[in-house]
Amino acid sequence: MKRHVGFTVVELLVVIAIIGLLVGLLLPAVQAAREAARRSQCINNLKQIGVAMHNFASVNSDAFPPGRINTPVNYGWAVFVLQYIEQTALDKGFNRNANFYDPVNQPVVQTPMSVFQCPSVPGGTRIFEMLNLPPANTPFSPPAYGAASDYFACYGVWDASYGTSTQRLGVFQNNQVRRLADILDGTSNTILVFEQAGRPSQWCNGRLIPGLNQANGSWWGAWAAFNGAQVQGYDDSCTQSIGTCAVNCNNGRGVYAFHPGGANVLMADGSVRFLQATTSLNVLYALATLANSETISNAAF
Repeated sequence: MKRHVGFTVVELLVVIAIIGLLVGLLLPAVQAAREAARRSQCINNLKQIGVAMHNFASVNSDAFPPGRINTPVNYGWAVFVLQYIEQTALDKGFNRNANFYDPVNQPVVQTPMSVFQCPSVPGGTRIFEMLNLPPANTPFSPPAYGAASDYFACYGVWDASYGTSTQRLGVFQNNQVRRLADILDGTSNTILVFEQAGRPSQWCNGRLIPGLNQANGSWWGAWAAFNGAQVQGYDDSCTQSIGTCAVNCNNGRGVYAFHPGGANVLMADGSVRFLQATTSLNVLYALATLANSETISNAAF
């Protein structure tokens, strides 16, 4: 009698179960490896921005670029460093006698820039319409579009309870430059650029908040409006403008990234640090100011 060789149904189910278990074990590892690669690219982006900032400073009396120009025309800090990130063509193509949203500058500001976009952000390349400033929030005429940035230059602290306006200043201001010598807290203790990722959508603690548009100031060529470039705290629900949550709370204002456990920040010395999600608000405020004589704990990184 010939004997048939093969799997029984039970054996087949066992094999399938083992394969499923192995896939379940491997998938988190694969996802973690992919996120590690994306975070590494994000760090590299910020390092390139840091080199560009310092190269700009080396030929401009040790001064970083202004946070934005808004007299008589508007455009942001990124325009000043284009030639230092190997974007000479865009630098020459940007008309500095016109606003960043002017039709003459539309071909430049609509150009996606990988150096200004974190690969961990959902949605990939984002080109979106800019709106006029609140309260109207009406579209520009003619319509104006631009490519997103996930990195914002730090203007300082947005919290009326945190001392005077002088104490709350960061490195970047309107129509002004700050020299390295002005950073009295030390360049290794002062944030230059931070992640505020995911715009124009609004995100809160990893959740997308539907119906909210944060287009203003969110292009890489834009003015980086104050509501996007100053740091503040939020409560857990993200409904209050001031709370104790400092990192990865809300990308409406402050430090926000899609990296588990924290966010990348570029320091004024050119180094990139990973700011832990558990960082206290007071530590974040200390890092955001340039001359307030705070003591910074290494536990933040």
